[in-house]
Amino acid sequence: RQGITEQNLIDFTPAMHAEALKFMQSYVTGPVFTPPSLDQDPATGKHGTLEMPGVWGSQSWNTGAFDPDTGIYYAVTMELPTPYGMRAPNKPEEEGAGKVAYGMDYQGHEDFTNTPYGPAPVGLQGLPLLKPPYGRVTAVDMNRGEKLWTIANGDGPRNSPLLQSLNLPPLGTTGRPVPLLTKTLLFIGESSDSVMGGAGIAGPAHFFAYDKATGARVWQTMLPAGTTGGPITYEIDGRQFIVVPIGGKSYGTAWVALGLKP
Repeated sequence: RQGITEQNLIDFTPAMHAEALKFMQSYVTGPVFTPPSLDQDPATGKHGTLEMPGVWGSQSWNTGAFDPDTGIYYAVTMELPTPYGMRAPNKPEEEGAGKVAYGMDYQGHEDFTNTPYGPAPVGLQGLPLLKPPYGRVTAVDMNRGEKLWTIANGDGPRNSPLLQSLNLPPLGTTGRPVPLLTKTLLFIGESSDSVMGGAGIAGPAHFFAYDKATGARVWQTMLPAGTTGGPITYEIDGRQFIVVPIGGKSYGTAWVALGLKP
């Protein structure tokens, strides 16, 4: 998703959509590459420019996974908008003071609150600004340039008290999880809150196995914390193992080894 429009806003209920629209109208919005604007513009009352993808990107160092046998690439992406504002340095020690008229600020963070699933706009009670999925895996046939399927990776905030009566499917979790591709399966977890700006899970997190042909979730388990890097797989005496690094701001670091049943 690139850029932000009213059609992108959360719409689980009319009230949620109205609150999201009110929040969006405090910012300049538009297609990808919409320039930053003043963080407090007296002429317009805007708080800066709301960009999508945001400062933490959509797909970055965590990358995806490529299957050389089929030519299919599995892209792992997230959706987390960021407000950008231009402001004049007002303290001697600030970067750019005395050198440039304006500097870039990841402005508007006072309008966001931290949740177990990453930053969310104040006023939406911990729910994201945009429609789901917030973390996803997309299978792309690189030989034909076609998307084959897209799935939400992780449950996301669907257990919020505001959504309990809506019976929603998995919404996807923001963060930077790294996949592992085998002959038949795609293994990937939910990212830790200690990775790249804290957009991932704070606390226990899922680790999934998907059918790489269809995207169907075929297995899952709960890890003590979110993943912090890529899983690896190896075989000993005919038994296959998967090891994944995990960690968290309140957990520390660890490795978890999973063995396939003999």
